[in-house]
Amino acid sequence: MGKVVVQFTVEKDGALSDVSITESVHPLLDNEALEVLKYMPRWIPAKVEGRPVKAVKYSLPMKFTLR
Repeated sequence: MGKVVVQFTVEKDGALSDVSITESVHPLLDNEALEVLKYMPRWIPAKVEGRPVKAVKYSLPMKFTLR
């Protein structure tokens, strides 16, 4: 059981870039968190006054429970 925190940038087109692990539990869980992000659909980009902004940094905690 543990929590991996992944940080990334959501680009203007919703693509993810600059993905990194900011809080690690174990290399296997870190890799799994990165795999989850790899297969996610594009995100909805941030908007200001109805227009997408250049890029926004985001941190996502992922909890893992092992059985």
